[in-house]
Amino acid sequence: MVFNTKKAQSFIPIIVIILLVLLVFGIVNVVVGKTFTEINTAITGDESLSESARNVSNNLHEQYSGIMDNSFLVVLTLLFILGMIAAYSASGNPFFLVVLLIIMIIIVVAGMLLSNVYEDLTKDGDFGVVSNDYPVTDWVLSNYGLVSLLMVSAMLITLFIRNRGSI
Repeated sequence: MVFNTKKAQSFIPIIVIILLVLLVFGIVNVVVGKTFTEINTAITGDESLSESARNVSNNLHEQYSGIMDNSFLVVLTLLFILGMIAAYSASGNPFFLVVLLIIMIIIVVAGMLLSNVYEDLTKDGDFGVVSNDYPVTDWVLSNYGLVSLLMVSAMLITLFIRNRGSI
């Protein structure tokens, strides 16, 4: 799929891709963190391994959640900047802003539903404990509807300001 960033119509798939990448990246972080916790427990409990191997595994496990949580924040920031640039570079018919507003409302409602999916996933005892190790990821995905509303609103305002001269 080729995006023509000069047209506002290509802006819709960009927003959907940004929000899906954030959701998938956050959920993968939590699932991999749970898996890594189980692997680390098995490694540190294995007496046949050397003490240095167990220490290395334990050190990696302690640093993993902080690194991945901060990387999620970096991805969130970079994708927000990418969305703002895409919104500023897009131009189109002013009537399309009304259509885009309706589509963005649907996207925000979908974001709220996806937030509920994440909440149901983390209510499970296994994932609930692991999600506490990722405070930024947990907050963003628990409030995904609000985050998507803020991102989409900022992008729509940018698109409106960019196209304001053509009204």
